[in-house]
Amino acid sequence: MEEKTKKFAVSRPVSWRGKVRMGYVVALAQIVSILVLGMGGLTACSDKEDEPEDIEGPALGAGMASLNLTSPAIGQVIGSDGLNYDQKSTLPDGVEKVAMIAYLAQENDTVCRKGLAIALIDDNGGNWGSAVNAAASHSPAFSNGTWRLPSTSEWQRIFLGCGSSGTSFRNEMYMVNKLNFNCEGFKTMLSAAGGEPMESARYWSRTHTSYSAWNYSFETGMFYSSLPTFGYSVRAVLSF
Repeated sequence: MEEKTKKFAVSRPVSWRGKVRMGYVVALAQIVSILVLGMGGLTACSDKEDEPEDIEGPALGAGMASLNLTSPAIGQVIGSDGLNYDQKSTLPDGVEKVAMIAYLAQENDTVCRKGLAIALIDDNGGNWGSAVNAAASHSPAFSNGTWRLPSTSEWQRIFLGCGSSGTSFRNEMYMVNKLNFNCEGFKTMLSAAGGEPMESARYWSRTHTSYSAWNYSFETGMFYSSLPTFGYSVRAVLSF
């Protein structure tokens, strides 16, 4: 009799009070995630949290170009041949601009140890999972470079590397300091490189938790945590 009673207790549906308690737990977890990113300063790239699992870009094939960057500088463009050019240079016939160098690795930067180039065009937007796949499949692929969705810390370094500024402000609702970015410097440099303007909508980052993913709004200049089922824009970054 005792064993049957236990089985019945386990299979009994959750009461409305139980559902409310679970709702409080989820809401609290979401607030904690906002507090983590809202403490101010450059956020750290955590390989476990930022790197998507089981996501592969295009298979490496014969004839794929390799990156061969000579004295790379922020603002230069990367061609489909894997070489870097000044913004005003005329590229060889058959070579197209594909990305703009936006960040160069610094010796004292222990988080992002590689250079970053932002794609000149958007990929197809959508939910977070499709965004990760779209960025990883950005073309053309390079044998010694990786296309991916930028993490929150990579977005910040791209903005600052291109002359934009970040200011700290007090979020009284959560009682924390948050960063707000003025991205005019980045937008100006991207336009000069021939890049498509960033939409005023939000762009995904690859930084995520088990229930949410971070994104950046070019309208407000801030990062937000949203459900991964939401649909936002996608701009890939090339790590070299």
